[in-house]
Amino acid sequence: MLYVFVFFLGVLGCEQKEDEVLSNVPTVPDEVDAADCIPADECCMICSAESQACGDACISADVNCNTDPGCACEEADLCSD
Repeated sequence: MLYVFVFFLGVLGCEQKEDEVLSNVPTVPDEVDAADCIPADECCMICSAESQACGDACISADVNCNTDPGCACEEADLCSD
């Protein structure tokens, strides 16, 4: 009986620690911070959500880009007006 009691205390302690750890996990912002955004006039091409920037062009989002960064920008990275 004592083992069962100790087991439950251990489980309760783990849940409390898990909640504490999870409450301290930083979240990813939904929008780009103003300091990290790219002004649209600095982009030679703006890629939609279905595509991705790859060098100076937009390519399909499901294709791997093997080009160095260029002047194309992703719409999600642009500064909002």
